[in-house]
Amino acid sequence: MEKSLADEITAVVEQYQAPLLRYAGRMLRNAVQAEDIVQDAFTKFVQHRHDSDESIRNVQAWLYRVTHNLVLDHIRRHQRHQGHHETLQADLQDAAAESPAAEYSRRDAADRAWQMLDVLNDRERQIVMLKIVDELSYKEIAETMEISVSNVGFILHTSMKKMAKAMRREPSS
Repeated sequence: MEKSLADEITAVVEQYQAPLLRYAGRMLRNAVQAEDIVQDAFTKFVQHRHDSDESIRNVQAWLYRVTHNLVLDHIRRHQRHQGHHETLQADLQDAAAESPAAEYSRRDAADRAWQMLDVLNDRERQIVMLKIVDELSYKEIAETMEISVSNVGFILHTSMKKMAKAMRREPSS
């Protein structure tokens, strides 16, 4: 592998590894599986760059799209829904020590947030996560999803309304 290609690949991995791990981890709700998926996405990137003369116009969108497709393939091969609690437990272990009441309140809020995502279909959930979790712009989401920017706005708007409606229906504890 020539030096400039190796440098490019190293730079891409350094820039996108953490966001892709968060993205895949949130979709799969399993950090170990997310690491495998992201590694596969980078392998596909390296293969593409090595085998093809065609450059990738938008590396970020390409990597998110490949990662998303690999996650969907993984889900199809395994259980459709993973437990929310594995991810929540990992998130809680990383959190700073806090009072039992504050920890319970945060855990309850996290559970409710995951439940609200469950009212969305896969496409809506992906767009919400790209916007809220990964903080992508509408344009970046549109490129990743291969849809128009206005469609991104519409889907985000209707998704938020769905989640708000579900939250209002949910009985308070």
